[in-house]
Amino acid sequence: MSDDLHVKASELFGQVMELPYEDAISVINKSTENDEALREYTLNLYTSFAKEKENFGQSDNNSNTQEHITNSSFLQKKLTQSSVNEIDKKSFFRKRKNWLTVALVLLLVIAGFFYGTIVRNKLINSELREHQAFLNSQSSIVEHWMVSEKMKIKDLAKLSIVQSLCRELLEQYNKKGKAYLTSNSPQLEEFTQELKKLSKSEQVLGMSIIHANTPITFISTGLIGEKTKVSILNGQMLGDGGYKKYLEVIKGKTVFVPPLTLSEQVDVLTNPIDNYFSECHFATPVYSEGNIIGVLSMSLSSEATFSRLFENALTLDETNVYAFNKNGQILSSTLKYDGDDTYLADPLKVKLKYNNEPTSLFSDIQEKLTHDPVALKGHLLKSYYDYNGNDVVGSWVWFPSEEFGLIYEQNQSVFYQSVHLFDLTYLLSVLVVLIFGGIIIKTDFQLNLLNKKLQKLGQYHLLEKIGEGGFGEVFKGEHQLLKQPVAIKLLKKSFNDTDALDRFRKEVMVTASLHHPNTIRVFDYGHNHQNQFYYVMEYLHGISLEELLIHNKKIEIGRGLHILLQVGYSLMEAHQKGLLHRDIKPANIMVCNQGGAFDTVKLLDFGLVKEVNTIEHTKLNRIGGTPMFMAPERLHDPFNADVRQDIYALGAVGLYMFSGKYIVELISQKMLQGVDSIDTLLNEEVFDRKDLPTPLIQLFFQCVSFNVDERPSRVLQFIQILREIAKDYPWTVDDAQQSWKAYDVYG
Repeated sequence: MSDDLHVKASELFGQVMELPYEDAISVINKSTENDEALREYTLNLYTSFAKEKENFGQSDNNSNTQEHITNSSFLQKKLTQSSVNEIDKKSFFRKRKNWLTVALVLLLVIAGFFYGTIVRNKLINSELREHQAFLNSQSSIVEHWMVSEKMKIKDLAKLSIVQSLCRELLEQYNKKGKAYLTSNSPQLEEFTQELKKLSKSEQVLGMSIIHANTPITFISTGLIGEKTKVSILNGQMLGDGGYKKYLEVIKGKTVFVPPLTLSEQVDVLTNPIDNYFSECHFATPVYSEGNIIGVLSMSLSSEATFSRLFENALTLDETNVYAFNKNGQILSSTLKYDGDDTYLADPLKVKLKYNNEPTSLFSDIQEKLTHDPVALKGHLLKSYYDYNGNDVVGSWVWFPSEEFGLIYEQNQSVFYQSVHLFDLTYLLSVLVVLIFGGIIIKTDFQLNLLNKKLQKLGQYHLLEKIGEGGFGEVFKGEHQLLKQPVAIKLLKKSFNDTDALDRFRKEVMVTASLHHPNTIRVFDYGHNHQNQFYYVMEYLHGISLEELLIHNKKIEIGRGLHILLQVGYSLMEAHQKGLLHRDIKPANIMVCNQGGAFDTVKLLDFGLVKEVNTIEHTKLNRIGGTPMFMAPERLHDPFNADVRQDIYALGAVGLYMFSGKYIVELISQKMLQGVDSIDTLLNEEVFDRKDLPTPLIQLFFQCVSFNVDERPSRVLQFIQILREIAKDYPWTVDDAQQSWKAYDVYG
């Protein structure tokens, strides 16, 4: 029984206790006309009082009172039972509702746990992809460097001076034997000076010429004696490390020899060298009339060349990139702790050990290379101690032909930062759900009403969230009267009164001004009761080009041309109206099924649009867009507005579509810092497939030229060239329909 009911009944009882019985009953019934529970409880009190009053002889009319008491006893029993039944009934529904709420809260927590686990794994996978992408970029830089240096030494081996030295040395060796190589012969000193002069002109540490049939060094410019003026390496047999590579070279290969200790390079030295600095080498055969007459070796400082490839990735306590060999030696300069001091250790000075035991990652690498030689890459996400004792996670890649690998390690707290933030957010969310559930139980909060209010946006009903970006969220919605599906982009409230709102408005106005069927249509614009701005656009049945290429890695030539042409048509209208898109990328190109019109392309996201030949000194003009497809001149001049920036992005998208490679994967970081041409890097070898027509490849390379004047001046030129190529690669309605049938992921 509630305290409130007891107080009301006591007050009413106080008013009638001095009245005659019939009057009292009448007042009680009249006062509780609309409250049955109060009537039952008050009558119960009063009849008990009347009975006690009779027992003490306080009634004026004994028989009359007795009759009423008898009737009242029956009434009391009946009303009391009714009250109990009603109260039990209400209590039952209240308890059931509370249990349902508790069950719902528990269900949300359990579902949140499983969903959180999925999201957590996705976050880890996302961090891993980013981690591996960085390692891949470092690998790409190393590979480009090795290719470049191999080309260089091949060219050197073709020089007449090198071939002449090989012939002269071979002739003298055959006449005088090994003694000639270590003699004080003026001719040998002259040969050494000629080779040293060539080394200096090529800006390399040194060069050596080795016998074509025996692993013995004819002549070297390294470690030259003060008295003899010839190298102490002359006449020395190659060590085990150098001999393995020598065997490959005399078979006609050009090889890279990663940093080796001097004992691995040379078999025996009479006088050991105290201050030897690590070197890496490139070696190639020297040919004369089709025969190998010698081996040319080029020495480079490991610290000044090889290690420089990784120095930008070395950050204290956060990231570390280095090369290593099967023995666990670090081949590049790397950060090393010595107490409170941190220094850059020389190559070959550090081993992959912590507390005299191999690091967990290196042990994992050794096991995989031993039992699974095909495994050329891997990762270890369970944190471990690196050679400095830092708690890290790492990835690795192995170059089997060069017999060395790369390791990229990242502090585990940095790697898992987003995961830890998610865990904290998840725990807070669980706490909020529990508190929220308690509030619902206590106050009978009307969730359904709240949900309905939240799901209304003007004349539209929000159905589900289908995407989110930095500034806003995208929902699938429905017009309340027309029942027409739409997509609704809602600007996050935190960006009100910021330049993001200006960009949002600009995106709406620009998109609404474009009418080409390959440009997404805008229907409405406004704000909700919370002053959140939104705009309504057509709902597209399809997937982005980015997703399409994931499922269809080798896209048909006709289909690719069909998609690029439609993007070009959309851009042509924008350019004719003096507008640049500035963020063309596969994620902003939707491939749709528009009412049975398969492979209809829609260009999205005009949020970075800019008018041609205008300069706006606002925050909106900070560098925006996607670096993978951004014209390089925008990095130097964000205010630059030229239609050829969109044409560059079109070429980059086309190159990615048919090769699966981003343009930045083909360019080292040094080339991105001021080099005006990438012609030497772009050739048909970029494309693994051989069925692409040469004019199409040339068009892509022309579009992504660093020289703006070499690109097509208008998108119409791009379209005209594509049309000519597309004549040989038609893409019919039936072709498109069959492609959609093959992939149910298109929706």
